[in-house]
Amino acid sequence: MKNTPKEEAEVLLNLLLPFAEQQLQKYGELLPVAAVMLTNGETRMIATYDGNEQPESQKVIDSTQQVFVRGAKSGDYKATALAYMVAVKNPDTGQKEDAININLDHKENYSIQLIYPYMVSKKILGGNNVQFFAPSGGKGEGK
Repeated sequence: MKNTPKEEAEVLLNLLLPFAEQQLQKYGELLPVAAVMLTNGETRMIATYDGNEQPESQKVIDSTQQVFVRGAKSGDYKATALAYMVAVKNPDTGQKEDAININLDHKENYSIQLIYPYMVSKKILGGNNVQFFAPSGGKGEGK
């Protein structure tokens, strides 16, 4: 039985979200990270590199989206996912909170943006504790 575009996009979500949590635990931050689903259903984490060891997040996001577009046009990718840190306003308190934005796109007209607020607290010995809160979602941009 064939998976729906939503189910295929969720495969990428389930790949990126644990990776994001691991990066937050280890480093307290997340650089933009991406994953793709090839037309054969295989998944891969991908990255772009412009020679800069500490690129600005927006440049990484932009170059990754360009890779997504090329891969979709060439027929290599059927689904893409991009995760990066954002600050969002808490609707209850009005305060800014850290969150992970995850854009999920599928070639069959499925696109969603998920926002996962989180809190990082330092452990006394090594690593960080990461707590994710309920995500909010909305229609994606379909990139």
